[in-house]
Amino acid sequence: MLDKGKHGKDDASNQLSHAKAPDDQGALAKMHLAAGPELSKSDKLQTPAGKCPEGFISFNDLKAHYKTPEGFLKKSPIEMRANYGLASGASSDELFAAMGKEAAQVFKDGNSEVKELMRKNYGLTDKEFTPDKVTENIIANERKRLNLPNATLAQLEDAITNDSLNKLLQCKMPIDTN
Repeated sequence: MLDKGKHGKDDASNQLSHAKAPDDQGALAKMHLAAGPELSKSDKLQTPAGKCPEGFISFNDLKAHYKTPEGFLKKSPIEMRANYGLASGASSDELFAAMGKEAAQVFKDGNSEVKELMRKNYGLTDKEFTPDKVTENIIANERKRLNLPNATLAQLEDAITNDSLNKLLQCKMPIDTN
């Protein structure tokens, strides 16, 4: 979600950003550990004062781009779609499918270290690293992480976006070094 541009699929360092480690956002980093309260359009959000600890980014660091937290909630989903080569109006279903497709491709093109990390973090075998299976895995992991077992994909995407904003507001969003 915080990517400042689209990464090339051959970028080896980018491959590791798609591996779903328990303490990172995995393939959802472009979008993304417990979800904060859901934010509505009528909520007024406060930006944090001061600087974050080293290695973390705050909303203040992104303020020039997003202007307000509400701006983040509006722009971030559009940017996510652009990062995956989708139209701005693409559905959440299409977005999650694009994530699964890209992660499966990263696995296919990855070196042995990348593949081993992805096997471990996704809990899939080599034969299971298909776009559909990876997409199912991403969705299941995010539903579990956010404690939203029955969420639609649109609700899940909203929760992920809100979670990212809450982390930015609380200085809990690790800096994406890719």
